[in-house]
Amino acid sequence: MFERRGDGREGGRDTLSGTTGERLVQATREHRVVRFTYEDLPRTVEPHMVALHGAGEAVLIGYQTGGESRHGEVPGWRTFILSEIGGVEATDRSFPGARPDFNPGHQELTEVFARA
Repeated sequence: MFERRGDGREGGRDTLSGTTGERLVQATREHRVVRFTYEDLPRTVEPHMVALHGAGEAVLIGYQTGGESRHGEVPGWRTFILSEIGGVEATDRSFPGARPDFNPGHQELTEVFARA
């Protein structure tokens, strides 16, 4: 479903090539912090999992470290619907891997595409 295209370099800036899903899969596997917009708000997120939800939508489960949110405090865990994410861009920051409190078990996931 998601495949990597190119090297993700565009004019010296790292954009993570491909679709939104492909860019997030790559960032998740590489443990790279991403920035994007969601619900018209800027978000900075450590992507922990890209998966297909039981409801049939592709989602990103991530730890939001910056930006704004209408639903809870930042920082905190969030689930984002991929089709609602815009302008994904990788930062030069990385994170060491899954946070100790990462627990996607409360989600009904049918397929996992990438996991930190």
